[in-house]
This record gives sequence, C-alpha cells and structure tokens, in this order.
Amino acid sequence: MKIVYGVIAFIVLLVIAAFAVPSFIDWNSYKPEITERIEALTGRKLSIDGDIEIALLPSPKLRISDARLSNLAGAYSADMARLQALDLRLVLGPLISGDIQVSSLTLIDPVIELERLADGRSNWLFTPPPGDATKIGATGGDLGASGDASEADATAISLDSVSIQNGTIAYRDSAGDTVEYFQRLNGTLSAKSLDGPFRGDGSLEVRGLETSFQIASGRKREDGHIPVSLKIVLGEDLAQLGFDGKIFIRDARSEGAGILRASGPNLAVLAEAMGVGNTQSVASNDFSLKAEALLSETGLTLEDLQFRLGETQANGAI
Repeated sequence: MKIVYGVIAFIVLLVIAAFAVPSFIDWNSYKPEITERIEALTGRKLSIDGDIEIALLPSPKLRISDARLSNLAGAYSADMARLQALDLRLVLGPLISGDIQVSSLTLIDPVIELERLADGRSNWLFTPPPGDATKIGATGGDLGASGDASEADATAISLDSVSIQNGTIAYRDSAGDTVEYFQRLNGTLSAKSLDGPFRGDGSLEVRGLETSFQIASGRKREDGHIPVSLKIVLGEDLAQLGFDGKIFIRDARSEGAGILRASGPNLAVLAEAMGVGNTQSVASNDFSLKAEALLSETGLTLEDLQFRLGETQANGAI
C-alpha cells in the first residue's frame, strides 16, 4: 500500500509544483526525473511515450498519455501495465492543509498483465531498488526505517472517484500453463482514505459473459485486515456469487478468509456458457453452494462445503 500512496503523492506533487513554475514550461522535459522517481518506488521502468499536461484552472489537473510500466525479467509480456491516458483532478482547498483530495482519477484503456512465473515469482509484487524505498515519503521526505509510510499519511488521501474505462486484465500462471482474460472492464471506486472504507461497482466480460460486480469494505483494522463484501452476477442471471469476509494486503503476500456463496437456476447452462468440460454430464437443475473460503496467492481452498444440485446435497472440502 505504501507504493500506491507514494505514486499518488508524487503525482500530486507534480501538480503542486506547477504553482511555482512559469505557465509556459514544457513538462515533457521532466520525463527523466518522473520515470526515475517511479522506478525508485516500484523497481520497474516507466516509459511515457505521450505528453504530460498540467493545468491549474479551474481546478488542478494532470494528464499523462501513452504510458507503460515494465514487467519482471522473464515474464510473458515486456510490460506489466500500459494505458492510453491517465487523467487526475484535485480539489485545491485541502492541499493548503496538507491533505490530498482526488476529485477524479480516470484510467483510459488500461491493460494489466498479472503473472505468476514458473519460478514462483509474482509480478504484482514490487521491489524497490536497495536504498531507494526510504527516500520517498508523502511530502518528499523520508519514510521510516522500515520503509512504511505513517498511518497519518494513508489517511491524508481521499478518492472521490477512481474510474476505469475499457480496461483489460490478463492473468497467467506459467507454472500451471493457464491464462484468463477479463475484458471490457468499466467501473468506479471511491475511498475516504487509502485505508478505506471503499465502495465500487462496475462490469466486465469473463469468457464472453457480461458480468457485473459490487464491492464494499470497511476501514483497515489494527491487525491489518480489511472487511470486504463482494457481489457478482454472471451473464443474464446465470449465477450469483457473494463473498463476505476479510482480506490482508501485505507487501510480501495477500490472503483472505470468509464465507463464499453461489447459486443459479441451471448448472448445465452455466457450465456450457463458461466453456467448462462436457456439459452433457451436468444435471440441468438449480444449484447452490456455501463454504468457508481461504484465499491465498497460490489458490482457493473451500472448507465446510455445502453443495446442492436440485434435490441432491453433498458436503465436503476442496
């Protein structure tokens, strides 16, 4: 989370710096300094092939076009993330008191490549170069010896609206030789701080099925977990999924636990729509599932599983 905070804070500092320089300055000349700072935060190379535009009136705003963030060495794709444009707008008043209120942050046509490499590395875990992680704080100062931003830093940023337009997410498990694509992602998220609570909703395409989702969270607790509620509808009511529990987001790993529920009117139709196996062997009945779900970066474990298909019921674990 400190990397997300540092990136947002650095972008905001760019806008603040615009107050102290002539209005005719060419911000593209600062690309080397910007990319160097992002590399210090993430350990990855940022390439900005488009323009950097900053305006102060009627409200501070920043636009970065055609940007790419490099991937881990050995990954399938050379870039972990790329986007057509990033648009950021700030509320001017809170900046005076040292708070950051993002009125809108829009990612246009982002493509994100998530991959677990054959050697076990995960490309969504960022490792700043040695000595660089402690150089960048919320206001350009130092982080603590542990490299973590303070709790006050995390609460100093509020997000009125973060939106994604026409996003694509690819997930690759090179060890298991599996690939999943999530396309046409459109959604909006808001947060009172980077520690929550969060609210969001949107839609995306999963294996050709239009899928809608809603997510809500509480505030981050003292032990580091965040209460989360997620609801998903696959296709035209082919199935409904829900998760209520908690997640832990750490620098080294993320995990979660909670109650998973799923139901639908016809399991055979759902299986055929998802392209799963031989659907002729699946009974054409309504179904429901309830289980204690344990989430980790390596997979999903279901305990105390209760499954019903028509009048048939079964219990177990996966």
